[in-house]
Amino acid sequence: MSITTAGPQSAPARLSVVLETKDVCGNPACEVAQPRHKCARCMSICYCSKECQVSHYPDHKSLCKQIAAKFCVVAEPAFIGYDPHDVIDQQLLQEVSGSMEQTDDGRLLPVFFPHKGQATDHIGSEGQYLGVSVDKDTALGVIEEQIADTTDPDQVHLVPLLSGVGRLQQVRGPSEPTFHSPKIFTLQSKGVKGNLCDLILWRRTSLSKDGIVPDQRTSPKHSPTDNANLVLELVCLLDKTVYPTLQLMRAIGNPGALVVRADENLLTWQFKSRYELRAFGENVLQSIATQDTSSQIVTLTSGECIDPHANSTVLMMSPLHVMEAFHRQKIPGNIPRMLGARVFDFAQRDQLHDFIQRQQSKHTQSEYEESEA
Repeated sequence: MSITTAGPQSAPARLSVVLETKDVCGNPACEVAQPRHKCARCMSICYCSKECQVSHYPDHKSLCKQIAAKFCVVAEPAFIGYDPHDVIDQQLLQEVSGSMEQTDDGRLLPVFFPHKGQATDHIGSEGQYLGVSVDKDTALGVIEEQIADTTDPDQVHLVPLLSGVGRLQQVRGPSEPTFHSPKIFTLQSKGVKGNLCDLILWRRTSLSKDGIVPDQRTSPKHSPTDNANLVLELVCLLDKTVYPTLQLMRAIGNPGALVVRADENLLTWQFKSRYELRAFGENVLQSIATQDTSSQIVTLTSGECIDPHANSTVLMMSPLHVMEAFHRQKIPGNIPRMLGARVFDFAQRDQLHDFIQRQQSKHTQSEYEESEA
């Protein structure tokens, strides 16, 4: 695989990604076939291991940043849409809305939006269903209307988006109510054979060139930032509501940060609104105020598995497209079960899944019919 900048002499250079050796490790010094791990920032080059990626990074760094800035901005949050004139859509919508009952994890809200314009407006360049994007005021207004009759101040609401189901909880702000997500206990491993350290070790092993992690006494010490990045990967792999929750907060214009705690026997996450983060200091508030919400999220990661000595909190501007990539990946089911982790995947709820599939099929078919005409 080679990545080049190309363009006429008189024109500004444009980025061109050329997949010449897509079946070989992106490190020229390595010839391992079928590399498994894609560069999480630019998503344009694959490596056989973390070692090869680190070795090649000095040569890849500049183009990696250019490609990520140009191509790796996450799309605006999209809701599931329907055709208000389609009888079958109306029937399915009633069935889906009727199933939005209280669950152990919260109350599902029937937040859907009608399609507008032509059918082809909702299909992407690769034939994927794009859903419906609405402005922040509209999205917030519909959600506030749906929760207006809530009597329990601690009620957790689950909002379906095209990317999955996001978690939402109303809290009292300094001047008016705002939103955060509840604290989610993704892993509580006390009393089982493994713990979060074992899960981190498994992840590092899967990224290692030979599948073996060296003994900690002889291997380089991993920095808190290295550990924080790995823990964020695991959170998105285990809980398929993390990324949709971040998209939901973007959709309603609710600034804040993802707060993750990673102790030996406990892994929790929570999206906190900006006013709840004042205790973290001015640097955090400044980072939230200046972040590019179309491409990144402020993350605050702490705990024994991040820094066992100083107990520090790692502040990062984490790329949303990286979190989306891990959100889309699957983790072997036996791994989290062995360690007492909970894997959430509301996107696969049967009725929601069937409704999304109907929109995908219907709009793709409409595109083909219009093309043939």
